[in-house]
Amino acid sequence: MFSHRKWVRALAATVIPLVVTASLADIVLPRWLNLRDEPLCEDLVEKVNSLLIEPRRSPAILIAGDSRAQRQIIPAVLRRELGVDAVNIAVAGGEFISTAKVLRRYGLTETKPLLIVSVSSSLVNDGVVPVQIDCLMAMPWIDQLWISRSELAELARRKAQVYSECLLARIGWFPPKKKKAKDFSEDGFFGIETTLDASDPKAIPIRGGKITHPWYKDLHQDGLRWRVFQTALADIARTGCPILLLNCPCSPTWRQLSRDTFVDAAEKNYSRMLQQEATKYDNVRVLDFYDGWIEEFPDPLFYDIQHLNRAGAERFTTILAAEIRRLNLLSPPPEPSRP
Repeated sequence: MFSHRKWVRALAATVIPLVVTASLADIVLPRWLNLRDEPLCEDLVEKVNSLLIEPRRSPAILIAGDSRAQRQIIPAVLRRELGVDAVNIAVAGGEFISTAKVLRRYGLTETKPLLIVSVSSSLVNDGVVPVQIDCLMAMPWIDQLWISRSELAELARRKAQVYSECLLARIGWFPPKKKKAKDFSEDGFFGIETTLDASDPKAIPIRGGKITHPWYKDLHQDGLRWRVFQTALADIARTGCPILLLNCPCSPTWRQLSRDTFVDAAEKNYSRMLQQEATKYDNVRVLDFYDGWIEEFPDPLFYDIQHLNRAGAERFTTILAAEIRRLNLLSPPPEPSRP
């Protein structure tokens, strides 16, 4: 029979080499597969291929970012108001780093389009997990472990999936995937017709008098994800494209319920962070719709507390077009900004 000491030695002799091997592979594989540069957001890559690469389209305006751009900025309205072509490549949960990677990978900035990017505060909160894979791969290895420390098993599963898919693609064989049914009939815009019902308790993320909205979980804005954001912004700014960052509006009901809470303080702090970061670059502007604009966007223009419905998107895009004219963002872009 094994003694206790022999059992511990046998376990250590088995586990330690496996852990060391897995750790080394986790450090080496991203560099070998060039995962810091290769876009890993499949929905975004599919949208870019369908709307831009395959039709060889070079619009004057590219709309990118997360669901608040995908569902709130209508290319047809921008064409009507500004007389230029526009395409919406934003996706639900889209990270800013993912936008930077596809712009670089597919050469989408060569014609110097105006880049309109929705950048919600959740994108820089280290407490929101799991972190998107593009954002993870932009971090040093030890930071990936730290930010995912509450979900290490899920982190291992996701990364193993990415490595296996990229390795199979590298050797020229990839298992066929079932194509998702996508509707790009409105140049990437996806409108929601329903209206926010502020009387429905399920529509308001407050339980037992406490705000339970997942965007503000374990709030930490000035951390690892913010540094990834700063690097991505510097990367995009170097292209010389005019860049418009949007902090989109919230419903009046949500503003009232979150007034003078840590949520309100976090949103205002995030707006200051964006504005301060934009001052580093001559070609970056910020439009903050969080403060003010309450009268322009009443509750009936929202389908939930932080997303406009189709009618709200029509009004928002019309206002956005007016701001683009006011800021003269469609004139020849300035020279690339300093990093």
